[in-house]
Amino acid sequence: MAKVRGSTLVGRALKNEKVKAIFTLGGELSEIYDTCIDEGIQLIDMRHEQAVANAATGYAMATGGPAVTMVTSGPGAVNMTPGITTAWYACAPVVAITTHTPHLFEGKGSIQEFDSRDMYRSITKWRGYCTTTRRLPEYVATAFRYADTGRKGPVLLDLPYDILLLEVDKKDAPIIPPERYRTNARPYGDPQLVKKAVKWLLDAERPGILIGAESFGQALQRN
Repeated sequence: MAKVRGSTLVGRALKNEKVKAIFTLGGELSEIYDTCIDEGIQLIDMRHEQAVANAATGYAMATGGPAVTMVTSGPGAVNMTPGITTAWYACAPVVAITTHTPHLFEGKGSIQEFDSRDMYRSITKWRGYCTTTRRLPEYVATAFRYADTGRKGPVLLDLPYDILLLEVDKKDAPIIPPERYRTNARPYGDPQLVKKAVKWLLDAERPGILIGAESFGQALQRN
């Protein structure tokens, strides 16, 4: 039976989600990098994890689709926090992937052991922690579903390093096309408020539409 490594499953699952570029920093990710390169995904290497998340946020806002960041465990996950906070308030669908202390050594004080899920709880829509190699494609798919469904926003996918190195039978880790399980539905505005907004526009002598976002400071100055 054909075997496949966990890191390969992650790369192929990202390709399945039509990911074209990944903003990243970190040596522990080299196994995933190899597959991404084989699958034609561009790797954009940066010098700081906050910049990685900020770049992904801008990419998501410019394209309207999900963007991906990948950083390493411990300091990498901590440094990425300000950028993911920006994504949270911008409602940007950013899928943040981090490595983690090997699950085998969980709770033993291993180097860079850090519970990033707790830290990211208030600035992400969902936090996943995969402990089984064959479920990696499922977790990647779930991350994208949460990030890009309803009110968009960032999510965190935490992957123990040993789970990425283990091999499983390919048939036990299927990668399912997004159109087979994910909805494209979007939340609708209140019908009465939409009608009122349309009436205001029709009645206005010089209607204007502000597209985009403004900072809190700009809003205070305007008011």
